[in-house]
Formats: sequence, C-alpha cells, structure tokens
Amino acid sequence: MVLAGMSESFTINLDTVSEIAIGATSSAGIRVNQDGTYESGASGATHDPVYSDVAADNWIDDQNASVGDDFHCRLVTISGTLDEGTADQWDALTSDREYVSYEDSGFVGTLQISEDAGSTILKTSSVTLDASSA
Repeated sequence: MVLAGMSESFTINLDTVSEIAIGATSSAGIRVNQDGTYESGASGATHDPVYSDVAADNWIDDQNASVGDDFHCRLVTISGTLDEGTADQWDALTSDREYVSYEDSGFVGTLQISEDAGSTILKTSSVTLDASSA
C-alpha cells in the first residue's frame, strides 16, 4: 500500500468555510476516515463542523471501506486543547476518528499515521484548529 500525498500542513478556521454566519458557538475539526480519506471542516454556528464545505483528500492511495483496519492515527499536541477526540494517543482506524476544537479553545498539533501504532510513522501533517470568531 502506498500512502497518498497528505498535505504537509493545513489550517482549519472559520475563514476557510464560505457562507457561514459566525456566532457565539463555533468549531473547527479534522476527521480521519477508515476508508483512506480525511476531511477538514468548520462551523460558525454549532459545535459540529461541516466537513462537506472544506476540501477532502486521501491519506492512502488505495481507498476502500476498511483500508484503515491496518492503520492507526494520533494527533499530537503542540499547544491548546481539543474539545472532542483524544489527543496524544494512538487510535486504530477501524472507525473514523474526529478531532474538534471549539470557539474558546484552539489547537495546534501534528497528525501522524502509522501502520503499527507508532513504531514507524508513515505520514505526518501539521494541524491548526481555530474556531475563534475574532
């Protein structure tokens, strides 16, 4: 299996999503999917990011419904906190993994994908989640 050219760095914030009304409740997130894709999204009105409004991509070239069964991912904290999802631990990609930051939190980290829960890191990407309305 060949891992796809996952973005080296991406920032998810409210400026990324068009046609949203920024309110007191907002969120930014990334979802690593079991089928070999990942999505980023944001919402200016809820704590549920809208993933269809922001570009999706692949983390592996051979996508299929259960390709993630052989892989793990983790989001390593550099600064800030997550409001949904658990940072700094390896999660099997036997299901989709979602990491979300709310309006007052903010998060900067590194997304890692491994075939063996960390012994060999196959892909890394810098992640910034910023749901502030400022």
